[in-house]
Amino acid sequence: MQIIIELLLLLGISLIIGELFERLGFPGIIGNIIAGLMLGPAIFGIIAPNPELGAISEISLFFIILLIGIEVTTDLITKNVGKYSLFTITGFALPSVMMALIFIYGFHFGAVSSMITAIAVGIPSISIISVLVLKYRLLKYQDGSIIIASTVASDIIAFSILAILSNRSNAMLIIISLVLVLIALFAIDSLIKKHAFYIRKFFNRMSLSNSGERITFGLIIVAGLVFASVFQLIGITYVLGAFFAGMLIYDAIMGRHFYNRVSRTFKRINYSFFIPLFFSIAGLSTIFPEGKYLEMLVVALAIVGLFSMVTFLLGKRIFKKIMASTGTGIIGSRGAVGVTIGSVAFTSGLITNSMYSIIIFGTILLSLTMPLLISKKDKRSMKKLTDY
Repeated sequence: MQIIIELLLLLGISLIIGELFERLGFPGIIGNIIAGLMLGPAIFGIIAPNPELGAISEISLFFIILLIGIEVTTDLITKNVGKYSLFTITGFALPSVMMALIFIYGFHFGAVSSMITAIAVGIPSISIISVLVLKYRLLKYQDGSIIIASTVASDIIAFSILAILSNRSNAMLIIISLVLVLIALFAIDSLIKKHAFYIRKFFNRMSLSNSGERITFGLIIVAGLVFASVFQLIGITYVLGAFFAGMLIYDAIMGRHFYNRVSRTFKRINYSFFIPLFFSIAGLSTIFPEGKYLEMLVVALAIVGLFSMVTFLLGKRIFKKIMASTGTGIIGSRGAVGVTIGSVAFTSGLITNSMYSIIIFGTILLSLTMPLLISKKDKRSMKKLTDY
């Protein structure tokens, strides 16, 4: 009975605070994390982290990452490679490398924990960025596709590095396996597109059935589990498997109407249950950074801010429809991916509670401040598009 009370309390408080943050114009997941922070040992101590909640968090993570994969496609990775790679470098790679080096040589922490913490703080999150891009209808323009593509590339790199760091003894095998898996992913994607007509006919029949949506929902979960299991077997985190499985599911093969129905089902179950639970449980294990950990947090935020200026200058050259400040504010947003990497690493014992807290507080502060850079002019312009 105790676990049920804890679960319902976390879910209820997380939903309420998350909605309040949404109404204030901030990402709801930040409210979810703060709900866990409040209920956990850091503040009121009503709920303590425990194995049962940890297991629920793992299930939630699977569904969250599967949804993130569903919201992107392989086409995003193959188009505008030159342009989005620049944002991947300035928005993720360079700040993460600089943070890691300072953590290792300036604060004298281990290489693995330093790299994971740096990556988790430095990684833009597709969950937040896709919401902002969709909110302002930016996918109508090349600018939006470039932003999404750079984020997807960053996320894939970050998950891959996490997999290698989690199993360093088989690092070369993991790298080779990742390359083969990516080749297989694009081969499967090409095969699906080649036979899209017949696959779409199957889904058209499913859409006419009363149970078609439920069966399709089940098939997607099974596909996600298969990919996740394969990745787990070769020593790579199952998170990346779920992400890649989701990427193979898109409207071109399911039909836009049925795809939207299934996608809405995933979004409802995630936004009303799995997302608030996962992030509130993540908040439970957080403590307030003190001493050198607080200094590390300040350094990390300063580095992200520094490279945001580089992203801004790059955006002035590349973005055609939006202002550079808007692109910088969107690319600089942090969220699910960073917290996911931190949670996986913390659960695996790769980082300490204090390092994990740097990730959580870094995510909170960056997610609250970076979207403020989105220009009022772009907001008004995109609002007209939305109203239209």
